[in-house]
Amino acid sequence: MKEGERVILLDERGKKYLVRAERKLLHTDLGLLNLAELLEVPFGGRIRSHTGREFVVLKPRMSDFLQKMRRLPQVVLPKDAAQVVAHTGVGPGDLVVDGGTGSGALALFLGNLVRPHGKVVSYEIREDFAE
Repeated sequence: MKEGERVILLDERGKKYLVRAERKLLHTDLGLLNLAELLEVPFGGRIRSHTGREFVVLKPRMSDFLQKMRRLPQVVLPKDAAQVVAHTGVGPGDLVVDGGTGSGALALFLGNLVRPHGKVVSYEIREDFAE
């Protein structure tokens, strides 16, 4: 795994943590995790907190990014984004213009659909949402 790569850590209760493989500590209610250990563990492997609790290392999926992203403006959920796609026919290679980037959830969803040769251009007039 490369430094800075995003991974999902799945705890014994099914709770997911979206983190980067980097030289930092993650504080959870199940103990401290040394995220630098992720640099040595493949997807499907496990790391332990300082209390001995296990976390499974998983490759994040689009749904993980959509669920875990910051939610200041209104978020377009996957079921709503699917309706947009169903009505517009957006697909690989398309150019899509997104008016009102907001949290970026719809742009992220559409970008995943139009890849590898398509493009999503997103506009946002509110600075606080664009950060």
